[in-house]
Amino acid sequence: MGTLDRLQKSMVEYLMSISDLKYASIYAEGLGNPERSEKARGLQIEIISPLPKAASKFAAGPTFSEVEISVEVRRQNEIASHVPTLSTTAEIISRALHNWVPPIESGYGKISLSAVSPWERLSKECVAIKFKAQSVLL
Repeated sequence: MGTLDRLQKSMVEYLMSISDLKYASIYAEGLGNPERSEKARGLQIEIISPLPKAASKFAAGPTFSEVEISVEVRRQNEIASHVPTLSTTAEIISRALHNWVPPIESGYGKISLSAVSPWERLSKECVAIKFKAQSVLL
């Protein structure tokens, strides 16, 4: 498993440990996701595969000095009567992951919200939250 997959997996595990998100189905894009209907509460959190934004020119091999991670929050309003609102869930995730430091084996250091447009509305029921992480190999 590569460092980007390890980073994504560690984010899933961390968000699953947060009690305010206990009603959500939390999964990673492309990493053997559980069924999206695992928890029939209408709240889904998907960690999208991290994308490199900058490569290190000092490393011997391909090392990404900065990556962007997107977390998509979906709330199916017709069945989500007892879960937090879309904006409340996005705030919980933003607070939890901003300044969070993933395990060292992920290869990346402190996570932070994107400085410009940290949230993007993808639809009436979906918001994407954007984070940045820097390689610990810098």
